[in-house]
Amino acid sequence: MDQTYTFTQAQLHSLMEEASQRGARQALAAIGLGDQHALRDLTELRSLIDAYRAIRRSMLVTFGRAMALAVVSALVAWFWFRH
Repeated sequence: MDQTYTFTQAQLHSLMEEASQRGARQALAAIGLGDQHALRDLTELRSLIDAYRAIRRSMLVTFGRAMALAVVSALVAWFWFRH
């Protein structure tokens, strides 16, 4: 009952292209990105991630400055009360 099929290179390429596009559409639909709003959703998600990274970077810089100020303040207080 097994049948053997013979395809040309172009037919095989076309078949694989169609199957990959169908699979990609199904995968995107499965995660909720299969509609006309998907591009906007991904753009907003990218923007949100960029904002998170900027806030995290800013928080780290602020924390570093606060720690440096605390160390300098502690040293100044130590010298002030020592003399």
